[in-house]
Amino acid sequence: MQTVELVAQFQSSAQKRLTIACQILLMCAGLTVAAHAQTFTTLLSFDVTNGLHPSGLKQGTDGNFYGTTVNGGANGEGEVFKMTPTGALTILHSFDATDGSQPNSGVTQATDGNFYGTAAAGGAGGDGTVFKITSTGTLTTLASFNRTDGEDPGRLLQAKDGNFYGTTVDGGANGDGEVFKITSTGTLTVLHNFDVSDGKFPKSGVIQGTDGNFYGTTNLNGPGAYGTVFKMTPTGTLTTLVGFNLSNGAYPGGLLQGKDGNFYGTTVNGGAYGYGEVYKMTSTGALTILHSFDVSDGAYPGALLQATDGNFYGLTANGGGNGDGEIYKLTSTGTLTILYSFGGYDALDPAGMLQGKDGNFYGTTVSGGVNDDGSVWKLVP
Repeated sequence: MQTVELVAQFQSSAQKRLTIACQILLMCAGLTVAAHAQTFTTLLSFDVTNGLHPSGLKQGTDGNFYGTTVNGGANGEGEVFKMTPTGALTILHSFDATDGSQPNSGVTQATDGNFYGTAAAGGAGGDGTVFKITSTGTLTTLASFNRTDGEDPGRLLQAKDGNFYGTTVDGGANGDGEVFKITSTGTLTVLHNFDVSDGKFPKSGVIQGTDGNFYGTTNLNGPGAYGTVFKMTPTGTLTTLVGFNLSNGAYPGGLLQGKDGNFYGTTVNGGAYGYGEVYKMTSTGALTILHSFDVSDGAYPGALLQATDGNFYGLTANGGGNGDGEIYKLTSTGTLTILYSFGGYDALDPAGMLQGKDGNFYGTTVSGGVNDDGSVWKLVP
């Protein structure tokens, strides 16, 4: 499972959309969040042969966008792709299970200019891989997981020491996931094994704070049973900062550290209305709920980004004006504005976004597009 990036947390069934659409009709009279028309363009629609279910998008130093599709491609096992800002697609690598399958977390461009990423399954051990790929498509498998050392790896981060850090959703010593470090040449070190008491299923990887420590979330368990926010030293000493208990949120996604030094994130469920929330957290774990979604203004939010204007931007997988998710802006004090509501088949199930060098926003949808196989989109704010 994966997503903001959290693809598996995005519920895209027709029944789910119908249920939420009905709830929106009942609640729209109380909607106070203003929706503003923006310029939205679908740049690329996938068609299975060139990929299926895109997830993760990064802009390279060359100005092009790089990402992965979970499935589809030449062998049906997913691929790494490059896309120009105008939507021209180049397939860099198609996985064939032996070198990985289901790359569901995008790629990260490292200081050496190459891209690094993970495949959730496949490889020599059958439980996922870490790979390096050049901008021209030469792929090297750096590590293969075999459950004992982790299963289903997610998004990678290159830290200040030059090494890469990430999490596996499952596997490890206790079967509950882990945090790992891997060098650019493939030496893997497990730093922490989760054991339910301190969380389970760390899906969203880690970020490195300005203090040099790593911060992340687990999707389940921990002190409140519904996931945690944790801090971990570079040597693997872990501290649980927040335990979610449904009332203050449930199933947290990825984190970012804001310009003010605080951490910001979302929970997919829970909060005041049960449809997720955006929160702020201090480095010591003091939690403030900035916004609770109520279906009419969105449901099931994914990860956030902080744009150059200082505001936060994000996606909801469902809810909003058409019931199919939305793009929103949120101030640091919690004022929410809906920028765009997904609907029809232009794009469905938004799965991640970034701000490009041109100031516009780019992202992917898991389904929708011309062929309902996913898309890459652009929003001019």
